[in-house]
Amino acid sequence: MTKRTTQSESEVFSRPLPGSVLEGANRKKAQELGRILVELGQELSSVATPQEAARIILGASDELLGWDASAVDLLDGDEGYSLISVDTIDGKRKEFTRVYGKIHPDSMFRKVLDEGAQIILRTPKDVEQKANLRSFGDESHPSAALLFVPVRRDNRNVGMMTLQSYTFDYYDEDDLRLLQVLADYCSGCLSRTFAEVRLREAEEKRRELLSDLQERERIMNHDLALAQELQQRFLPEDFPFAGRLRCATFYRACTLVGGDLYDIFEVGPNLCGFYIADVAGHGVSAALITAILKANADRALRGIFEGRRGGSVTGREILAALPRFVSQLNNATREIVHTGGFITFQFGILDIGTGELYIVNAGHNKPVRFAGATGAVSEVETPSNIPLGLIPDYEFEVVTSRLESGDKLLMYTDGLTERLDDSSEEFGVERLVELVGKHGGESAEMLVKEIRSANDAFAADFTPDDDQAIFAIERLD
Repeated sequence: MTKRTTQSESEVFSRPLPGSVLEGANRKKAQELGRILVELGQELSSVATPQEAARIILGASDELLGWDASAVDLLDGDEGYSLISVDTIDGKRKEFTRVYGKIHPDSMFRKVLDEGAQIILRTPKDVEQKANLRSFGDESHPSAALLFVPVRRDNRNVGMMTLQSYTFDYYDEDDLRLLQVLADYCSGCLSRTFAEVRLREAEEKRRELLSDLQERERIMNHDLALAQELQQRFLPEDFPFAGRLRCATFYRACTLVGGDLYDIFEVGPNLCGFYIADVAGHGVSAALITAILKANADRALRGIFEGRRGGSVTGREILAALPRFVSQLNNATREIVHTGGFITFQFGILDIGTGELYIVNAGHNKPVRFAGATGAVSEVETPSNIPLGLIPDYEFEVVTSRLESGDKLLMYTDGLTERLDDSSEEFGVERLVELVGKHGGESAEMLVKEIRSANDAFAADFTPDDDQAIFAIERLD
């Protein structure tokens, strides 16, 4: 190999290669390069990883130029990525892993990317005076001659190739040119395989994330299904005063769990209590609020006629107890709903013996009454009290009415009447009242079924975007 005159490290240079990269190069090596490139192209055509390609490329550069240490590094964004680093230790080649981070502005990597190919020829004096001239792994040999060339692909730098020798003046400018040709020739394979590895890594990461999401979804759906089962248990299955009252209900959450609630129970001799509620919003948060609401209602109901001793409950006592009960529930609701949240609520007590009906309406839809004797249908006019949870210590008004034998009382949540069809028209209260008039003479169960069917047909079976609840009571005697 032609040797150049020894040159101090202070004379390190970077020059653009001539128009013909082989111009002035050692002819024999140039011819050897041509043969090596043909063989290299065949070998690189079947590689699967950039590390495998880098090993083949370094083998070719060793055959062409020789080296004691070598490396191939690629750009990964603004960071360096070490494909392979090899050093000769005790006469044996050994691979090392180097860790790059963001490329330092003063590093040789940055210099090569910005300025082009570099050759460093150190003198014995340079090596003696500097302790940091070691190669990758061998602490006993300094790197005396070094070649650095950018790996270029489509007029952009994609990495760097390095050859180092422990022998002084081992490389010259012809070697630098030849190495640049080799690096440029192999850049396509390195870029392709590196991109494929990154793509496989991204795909594997995507699969891991998808698997994790699927597992989380499975757990969430399991929990929601359990919550749905628990919420269903809040709704009554058995109704009081069998033979004297007939009840029918329907409940549908727009998600697995919802924010509507209803209940019916005995509160005293011949007294049937009932309520329906609609939490603002829907989903898990609304469902949790309904659970707390039911617990609060059950607790308050235990003392609704506190202090009485036997005998029938008078209408005056009911008129006093209902506002007190709803006010207590209102204050408790303020502690469980967020700012601006509320619950519409309707609570009633029916005297089974007399048909007297007492209702407190807290911002809920007016109930619909069907008169069994005449077939007349009307909304029960109720005071426009505010929903629960808005104003503390609010004084709720009570309205009284009657439910004669054969009459029906229908309560519902606004998810029923505000359901939209494909032209964004609401189902509406008027359509509901017409259905009650048409099917009110049938059983409570059939009435609820007809309303549900008509509502689904109106919306062309599009899934409701709000929870729905229907609660019908029929007085039989």
